[in-house]
Amino acid sequence: MESIRQMERHIQGYVSVNGNPECTHLKVVVSFRQGGLNMWDYKQEQKGYYLSVSPVKKEVRDGFTWETSTIFTGYKSFIQTANRFNKKQLVQLFENVANDYNKGEGAVCQIMDRVKLEQNVAIV
Repeated sequence: MESIRQMERHIQGYVSVNGNPECTHLKVVVSFRQGGLNMWDYKQEQKGYYLSVSPVKKEVRDGFTWETSTIFTGYKSFIQTANRFNKKQLVQLFENVANDYNKGEGAVCQIMDRVKLEQNVAIV
């Protein structure tokens, strides 16, 4: 995974892909969510840490990096229950996801395979 970026309650990284001009990277995010009602599908979500993989198009224009995504094209998976946010736990979970990706196993690879198949792309 490349270009790891840590925000307040999530960490994201990118995996380069080719084969589809509308998808240049897979965005991998580990985030903490408060849980509750999901307004998109009206389902109750657990409070804790989630893994998500989404296809994005990254391009550099005028010295800025632009990221474009399409709604409803990625997938998420629940990783671990947590009563409150813990930065060390977030970092550890992202390291676990990166290790699983490097080994070619785990939920991250299953989700990435599903997104790659739907977007008709291959990892560079």
